[in-house]
Amino acid sequence: MSTLFNYGVFAASILLGVVTISVNSVTIFASATKKALDKPSYKFILGLAISDGMMGIFIPANIIYKTFYEQYYVKDTYSKYFYHCFLPIFPVLISFAASNVFQMVIAFDRCISIMNPVLHRNLLTKRFANFAVCAVFAFSAFLCSMPIYWNNFPNNRIFYSCVLLTLSLPYFIYIIVPAFAVNLACLFFTYVQVYRVAAARLSDNAKPLKLVAVILTCQAVCWFPHIVGTYLLLSDDQPKENLNVHNEYNLTIYSIYHCFLLLAMSSSFLNALLYSWRMPDFHTAISVNTITIIAATTRKALDKPSYKFILGLAIADCMVGIFLPANAIYKTFVEEHYVKDTYSKYFCHCFLPIFLVLASCIASNIMQMIIAFDRCVSVMKPVLHQNFLTKRLANRIVCAVFTFSTVVSSMPIYWNNFPDERILNLCTLLTLTYSFHIYVLIPAYAFNLVCLVFIYVQVLRVVAARLTNNAKTMKEIFIELN
Repeated sequence: MSTLFNYGVFAASILLGVVTISVNSVTIFASATKKALDKPSYKFILGLAISDGMMGIFIPANIIYKTFYEQYYVKDTYSKYFYHCFLPIFPVLISFAASNVFQMVIAFDRCISIMNPVLHRNLLTKRFANFAVCAVFAFSAFLCSMPIYWNNFPNNRIFYSCVLLTLSLPYFIYIIVPAFAVNLACLFFTYVQVYRVAAARLSDNAKPLKLVAVILTCQAVCWFPHIVGTYLLLSDDQPKENLNVHNEYNLTIYSIYHCFLLLAMSSSFLNALLYSWRMPDFHTAISVNTITIIAATTRKALDKPSYKFILGLAIADCMVGIFLPANAIYKTFVEEHYVKDTYSKYFCHCFLPIFLVLASCIASNIMQMIIAFDRCVSVMKPVLHQNFLTKRLANRIVCAVFTFSTVVSSMPIYWNNFPDERILNLCTLLTLTYSFHIYVLIPAYAFNLVCLVFIYVQVLRVVAARLTNNAKTMKEIFIELN
């Protein structure tokens, strides 16, 4: 596959992963915090949300591994196959299997609740529902662990392809395809029965028909192409290394497989919309939680000058949480493929990724010092603090902090180790010079730490003089300094 296609699949998987994790996290959070959702039938929806959340985590991780990491390891021993092929694919297979089984269990639960509500109410308890959820995950793990011994290892032609090594064609034909066919047939049969009963009881049967059609269509559209694409990939046994005439065909099959994998992944957030968010109890719980979050961010009680510094610290820490993992992923999978032999390549591939991390880290440390100073003045000189610190001044201070962090972090534009032929592949060594670290970063960190210790010691002295029990204040100060 071309590099452009690899990055396209990578970006699409990350986007779908974020959407999937967000949607299913809301469902899981609502199930865990609302007593109205603590019902046996909702346990199955919770299990479906957990399995779909696993898809949102493990499928992008597996695609990242396959795109940037898989080709560098030859699986010439079973231990290498087990660690580099089976283990990355195993959680993906579990999430796939559990998601499909939970959809069948939910369909069967709805069918029993409509056709025989008394039996459903007496038989389905919370204990039984929890046991069924655990049994689904245990069955999925057992089914997906078969490639430990049922695989294509060893195969000299496909040592670099984990999918072809792990999923053998007999395992796919005799296990995965029948399981998918049984699941789809059960869904179709069960929801047809649900529709017949609902249509007989309701004067307007358009709504249940629409729901049944949407559920079955999403299941077929999302999963059937993936099954077909995987079969084409496994049945394509032309050696890519030796037969150049088949190389384009094999690349096409791999492209189709990855596109259909993303299509199957899209079912993980559609399930949350179909099975949980449309239900009244889940809809109410999710709406209440959303309103609570919005109220917490828009309350006038939090619109105070001192809280502007906490908001600035939160923004800086969020930037750290975004840019630091992104920089780690870039350094792990991409950095070594680019030789920084020109200044433009150094600027784009080295300075820019590290600049964002430096700016966010420096801003976070400075905001902590500003918050400490603000608390010290508010305790020692409350009248001066109240009259002097306005919202306008607080906003200016926050902007000044981010501006100063940007200026300090931009020094490696001219204060760097470029060019150095020994470290052209190492962005950190090219960007951060020894002198910049000694004369700028270390003094700044030491000054910040000394200021924090001095300020909070003053706060402790004032608070200890006013309070008889100062153990709680002492504990909070130690937490701040650590």
